Amino acid sequence: SNINEIKFIKKIKWDSSLDNFNNFDFDENIFEDKKMYEALIDFYKFGFVIFKNVPTKNNFIVNFANSIGSIRRTNFGEFFNVKSKPNPNDLAYTSLSLAPHTDNPYRDPVPTLQILYCLENSAKGGENMVVDGFSAIQKLKNENLEFFNVLSDYCAKFEYSGEEGVKLSTRKPIIELAPDGELIGIRFNNRS
Repeated sequence: SNINEIKFIKKIKWDSSLDNFNNFDFDENIFEDKKMYEALIDFYKFGFVIFKNVPTKNNFIVNFANSIGSIRRTNFGEFFNVKSKPNPNDLAYTSLSLAPHTDNPYRDPVPTLQILYCLENSAKGGENMVVDGFSAIQKLKNENLEFFNVLSDYCAKFEYSGEEGVKLSTRKPIIELAPDGELIGIRFNNRS
């Protein structure tokens, strides 16, 4: 019956006035606890959730992710280490700040749930920003229907060729709508 309940959970559009950041403290019983259920419901409602104090040893993130669903392997493997490197082939390997974007727009399908996991931060800063893309798209639709239609009717080409022998690409609209007009996805990445 919980699966049927999720179908009827209202998604909440939000903006910078959101003051409930969906924070949950990890504890070792979380996988059997109602707190995990509440966190997943919040994820479904808001599109993000924050867990604090998740163990960082022995790639625990893999166990954590598998408690939610199956990990989809990519050319990067089961998980992807983001760290600063000299001569990077991807912005993830730099210490540059990133503008709001969606990851992996060149994949079809795009990742359905992405977990960002901070193991160590030796630099100043590192603040994260989340944006409700659905809220931004609704605002665009209300303010400029012509631009909304261009972004939902015409395809953009997204491409990745950051490592030897790997080239991924797709052609999809930036704003993806279901046949009935419901907003189902956004691909927004100036680098891809």
